[in-house]
Amino acid sequence: MSIHQTAASEVYLDRLRDESRGRVTFRDSLANITTLLVADALATLGDPAGVLLVPIIRGGLGMVDGALAAAPSATVGHIGVYRDPTTHDVVEYYSKIPELPGAPAVLLDPMLATGGTVFAAAGSLAAAGYDEVHVATVIASNTAIELLSGVSAVRHIFTCAVDDGEPEVGALSNGLGDAGARLYGTP
Repeated sequence: MSIHQTAASEVYLDRLRDESRGRVTFRDSLANITTLLVADALATLGDPAGVLLVPIIRGGLGMVDGALAAAPSATVGHIGVYRDPTTHDVVEYYSKIPELPGAPAVLLDPMLATGGTVFAAAGSLAAAGYDEVHVATVIASNTAIELLSGVSAVRHIFTCAVDDGEPEVGALSNGLGDAGARLYGTP
């Protein structure tokens, strides 16, 4: 597995980190930075028409439009995964993964803190027959990167920044906050 740090605009990253910004700025910045991330991924992966984009619900949904701007012919699947607030166990509650034999899959999730949810989603894609899974994320922790190195199907992580601190569940020191809540205004 390799890590690709995208030379994305610091302006978008600063806007995403600034929790005083409203939903419109957060959405626009996430879409724009995702276009840069996915364009970088496609330069590595090849034919964008043969790519499956898979947002992790909820935060990853905010990345779909930006990803489709870079790969307009891509197919989109969905995986719903969350951490139980009491036990911190990862729970998959929804999966709609189309069959595209031989296609690479790109998981979309704005932030990888401990990596548990993307680890589960990558496992679901591998179980569905995808042996080439890539991750597009704005910020990743070293902890999440290390965890994902244990999933043989995960080939690349495309990110704008790597957080060196030890993450709490769902939080990074230089993170984005709860992306789903910031996108949609609901906790």
